[in-house]
Amino acid sequence: MRRIAFLYLLPHNMSGLLNKINSQAEAVYGLDRNIEFIIFHELEKPVLNSISPNLVFEKLPKFVFKTGFFFTTKYVVNYVNQKKYDLIFSRIYGFSPFFFFFFKKRKFKFIVEYHTKIVNEYLALGRHDLALTYWTFKKLSDLVIDGKICVTGEIAKIESFNKPIVTITNGFNHKKLDLPAFQYFKGSSLRILMICSKLQPWHGIERFFESVVKWEVSDRQLNVKIDIVGEIFKNSFDHIKLPKHILFHGSKNENEIIELAKNANMGVSTLGLFLKNMDEACPLKSREYISMGLPFIYGYKDQDINSTIDLLGFNVPNDNSLLILENIMEWLHKIDTNRDQYFLNWLELRKKISWESKMQQFLKFADEI
Repeated sequence: MRRIAFLYLLPHNMSGLLNKINSQAEAVYGLDRNIEFIIFHELEKPVLNSISPNLVFEKLPKFVFKTGFFFTTKYVVNYVNQKKYDLIFSRIYGFSPFFFFFFKKRKFKFIVEYHTKIVNEYLALGRHDLALTYWTFKKLSDLVIDGKICVTGEIAKIESFNKPIVTITNGFNHKKLDLPAFQYFKGSSLRILMICSKLQPWHGIERFFESVVKWEVSDRQLNVKIDIVGEIFKNSFDHIKLPKHILFHGSKNENEIIELAKNANMGVSTLGLFLKNMDEACPLKSREYISMGLPFIYGYKDQDINSTIDLLGFNVPNDNSLLILENIMEWLHKIDTNRDQYFLNWLELRKKISWESKMQQFLKFADEI
């Protein structure tokens, strides 16, 4: 039997990614208890409400130079070789020649997960240096990668090479709920929940805020209230006009988010993917909305959501145009008048995005490597 592990670097406490890894670990534990999930962290050990039995935390040593670029890669390869794993899944990206030089000494098969167009994301963040470095050494890094898993077909086209590659979208570990967690929209008050781990331009938060400000002018009878969850704070938006009623909650645990969803009419997923010149995505926030049964708007193509028949999600243009209130209200009214259809759609989508089904695809792909 091959020894398999999932390996992640966590430079700081990214709650969304951390919860995803733990959920993946729980799903895999039900399939194969011998597979471990290893998280390398630089600072204090991350905190979770409940930790899967197969999740292992390893603190990185302090290097002379900044970790991540050079010596972290060498340390990780040596660690895995010493543990004698046969196959590793990882989110480590090869953006320097050191990636190739250290990983060519590996004694294991190596599958890398890709969650974005890396060059485009660096450019969106203004990191032209990292974009150039990644682009320069990509082909060299590909030589030491045995397979790739991409969360969208769009990313898979960019990352294609002469070895196995597969598209597997993000999943979610569902909390037991008997009914969807939201309030049906009645026309006079609109409460909106947006979940983000931290502020990134492609979340499209400013596009959302600017749209709501216009709604408040065009429909003064509608009372719009917004809840923002994540490491996002009011002082980050001093340069724009904010909606009248908005609460920045900071980080919240799963149960607290569900309570906020129970009072909301809709959620907001990613609205600024065009800033990375991307059309396809499957953000973790959208999976969380689906899991809770909270209807949400999104500005991208999602392989797991049929924009023409799935009531739970409402697709908006992937550009910087303002969101049209009338269209959103019409969609919310449609949900209210088709409650049975909505409930069945919720159950279907929850099943489709469960981590159990996604991780079975991971392990099946491993058998091909």
